[in-house]
Amino acid sequence: MCELLWSDPMPGMGRAPSKRGVGIQFGPDVTKRFLDRNKLEYIIRSHEVKAEGYEVAHDGKCITVFSAPNY
Repeated sequence: MCELLWSDPMPGMGRAPSKRGVGIQFGPDVTKRFLDRNKLEYIIRSHEVKAEGYEVAHDGKCITVFSAPNY
């Protein structure tokens, strides 16, 4: 479960060690494979600071919503 909660999208393909020291970073190819295998349309996630309050990545399929406005 920790891997799921702390992993973050990255622009490059594949997987890489996380800059946070826990979890991994995953690319658009990983997102696509996950969505296809699970018959899903999007990954909507939180737990990562985003200056604009949100970020859309991986061809619009991975959306991060920053959920701690008083951070």
